[in-house]
Amino acid sequence: MARTVRPSRPKLQSPTKRTRQPVISKVARKKSLSIKTPTVKQLPIKKPTKLRYHVEKEIKYYRQSITHLVPKACFIRMLKGMVLKMDTPMRFTKDALDMLQDAYESYIVANMETSYLATVHAKRVTLKPIDINLIRKIKDRQLF
Repeated sequence: MARTVRPSRPKLQSPTKRTRQPVISKVARKKSLSIKTPTVKQLPIKKPTKLRYHVEKEIKYYRQSITHLVPKACFIRMLKGMVLKMDTPMRFTKDALDMLQDAYESYIVANMETSYLATVHAKRVTLKPIDINLIRKIKDRQLF
């Protein structure tokens, strides 16, 4: 038997790694060949924003509530500080303290409510000190 030379096999670059060729399936080939119609993206239609007056609902809720907004101890401390500035010493009964606290809170709530109207007029949502000062000036001139 004569010796024949066999053609050599191609050598791999590294003995452990083999290069994989991607396997393309028929389905993937069909999808890539299909022509897609271009989609036109439209901007979403903006809904007009509704003016929600959460502050007015909050004021209404607190007006109907029975509990005080300002804690009693803080109010008494503030009242004592004001009384100490006066020359004559004063004492208050429990009922008088409750009435003073009710009057104080109703005054504060009324000021905040009218100040919020100034905020809405300025087309804002956040109550700022500017609004409170404006309402104070208007009330001092008795225009409101």
